[in-house]
Amino acid sequence: MLRFALSLPSEEEREALRYARRSMIREERTRGLEWDEPSIEDPIFSRDEMRWFALASQASWCRSKVAELIERANRAVAEIRDKRYPQ
Repeated sequence: MLRFALSLPSEEEREALRYARRSMIREERTRGLEWDEPSIEDPIFSRDEMRWFALASQASWCRSKVAELIERANRAVAEIRDKRYPQ
């Protein structure tokens, strides 16, 4: 099991993470998964952490997907804030 700590103090950050994850799930379903590739649909999210029950051989896949999820969520939260507080 892989565990990742989450720090999402605002609702817009939680929504950005959900948005990014949904986007990645749609992409996985469109292109399909490679052999032994875990789906970003599999992790279990709580308020403070993400738990991913995966095989040891899938750990690097999981870490790279979490990195991509974080990047996408950060971009999404920036877009949400730009729409809310235009300059």
